[in-house]
Amino acid sequence: MKSQIITTLDIGSGSIKGICAKASDSGLLEVIAHAERNCFVGVRAGEVIRPEEVTKVILRVKSELGKKANLKIRQVLVNIGGSHIQSVVSGGLVSVSRADQKISKEDIERVLKAAEAVSLPSNKEILECFPKEFIIDGEGGLKDPLGLEGIRLEVKVLLATVFSPVLSNLQQAVELAGLDIMSISLSPLAVSRAVLAQEQKELGVFLVDIGFGTTSVCAFEKGDLLDFAVFPIGSAHITNDIAIGLRTEIQTAENIKQEYGSLAPSLGTKAGREKIKLPEKEIEFDKKFLRNVIEARVLEMFTEVEKSLKKIAGP
Repeated sequence: MKSQIITTLDIGSGSIKGICAKASDSGLLEVIAHAERNCFVGVRAGEVIRPEEVTKVILRVKSELGKKANLKIRQVLVNIGGSHIQSVVSGGLVSVSRADQKISKEDIERVLKAAEAVSLPSNKEILECFPKEFIIDGEGGLKDPLGLEGIRLEVKVLLATVFSPVLSNLQQAVELAGLDIMSISLSPLAVSRAVLAQEQKELGVFLVDIGFGTTSVCAFEKGDLLDFAVFPIGSAHITNDIAIGLRTEIQTAENIKQEYGSLAPSLGTKAGREKIKLPEKEIEFDKKFLRNVIEARVLEMFTEVEKSLKKIAGP
């Protein structure tokens, strides 16, 4: 059987990345090409705000991938991020339709559709539905009710909703680049699928992903998604704070952050000043000042993470 070629786009606040991979019959993926281009104009805090600008970057990524993989790219998998993504808990209830009271695939589809029938603002829509448990005649904790007997089938789900204008902007940016979207994944869930093993999800895990313009969290227990959240704070905010504090350019601030920035306890007590020589000027800064700037923004970031963890864990 011929191997399937899969192309993915990761549209982030600071860059757009693309990967072409060859999928074998066994399910293994072999990366055959990758590309990355900066995108500082069209995306803000994970949300596409200027589709035309994003399209220009996607075209460059598409061209580079096509040359490296020696193929014409027509379809892509893409992600959607931003703090507009929210979770909604819902449930559905239907009567089992078959005379022998065995639950069919159609019954499962109907109960999931019933769970999605929630009242949302006109500018919100459901992107994904994650079943948490099925309940048959009052008996819960079921993962797959297919073929079981019962009269009443219920389900509890977690719905992922998105802001429709942001989704529309994303679709427009990709389609203007001459690409068809095969599917759209939530950024925090895409990260979890990439880095978490099924065993970790079974045991229980809380994942924190610090991105360029956003930070996302998601929690799993017994293999199920418990909840997720996205905050409009990321590593770029640390860079911006350093640039403002030192009155310098963004790229210089990013270089200072990467080379000298640290919150490690062993480095926290070291005092002194550092000098950076640039072609046009020399910048001098205090290490303690740099640490305080980074610490303040990281504290803000993890305060939001802690709030989410407490909300998910419950009282």
